[in-house]
Amino acid sequence: MKKLTPLSLRGVPTKSGRRSNLTIYILLITSLLFQAGCDTFRRKFVRESKTPKRQQVYYDPLSYIKPLNIESYKRNYLFWRTAHAELVEDLGSNMKRDKRNFQDTIGNLKSMQKLLMGEKSDSLTPLIAYIEKFKKDVVSGKIHGEPQFKQARNKIDKKKRQIMREFSPKAVKDFILPEPNIP
Repeated sequence: MKKLTPLSLRGVPTKSGRRSNLTIYILLITSLLFQAGCDTFRRKFVRESKTPKRQQVYYDPLSYIKPLNIESYKRNYLFWRTAHAELVEDLGSNMKRDKRNFQDTIGNLKSMQKLLMGEKSDSLTPLIAYIEKFKKDVVSGKIHGEPQFKQARNKIDKKKRQIMREFSPKAVKDFILPEPNIP
């Protein structure tokens, strides 16, 4: 009868259990060394220094002076002129750009309208409605093709000249809302 010997890790019987014990020890040491990660041996066991915490920065609130109505009107007028020029120049090139330019143009005109009094404010309403009508037509697709866009550009440019003539800061300086009296 054959004598049974202990099995090695490979499943092949050995003469003694020494080879299997040696294999187990080598695997155990290797796994312990690689458990700590992929860094070099020295870095695995060296303690890292802590990074100092950043100090929190606190800002003191400042009271800002609200700009005068005439200055706000001039700023909105300048923004409107720029947005309207981009609208006329880029109309029909890109739908997203058209929407954005219409939105900026109408928004700036409405900001200008809020700073005007009485009949001057009311006279800006039909011009805003005219541009909003073109916005609806362009977005819905009623205006398509280069000839129609060229015609729309001419009409919108004509309204731009009218607004520049009637609503320039010099022309409306008497119709801008007065400043509130702040003690």
